[in-house]
Amino acid sequence: MQVVNLSQAKSSLGRLLDQVKKGAGFIIAERNVPVAVLKPLPHAREVVKLKPGVLKGQFVVPADFDQPLIEFERDFYGE
Repeated sequence: MQVVNLSQAKSSLGRLLDQVKKGAGFIIAERNVPVAVLKPLPHAREVVKLKPGVLKGQFVVPADFDQPLIEFERDFYGE
């Protein structure tokens, strides 16, 4: 795995991700100290196609789910 410094990873994240999609892996280092690994997920190459209704009956949307959140609005906007 290639070691990439944090500043380089920040400036070229898109390029790194393109390489990760192709199977490459990178060690992200901060001040030459390894802190993270950037590698493909095991299932990332699998294409999963969901059919409409596949989750039917798996959860229930509450009747009031789109109602205003009074407490949130009060905290966000004030009284």
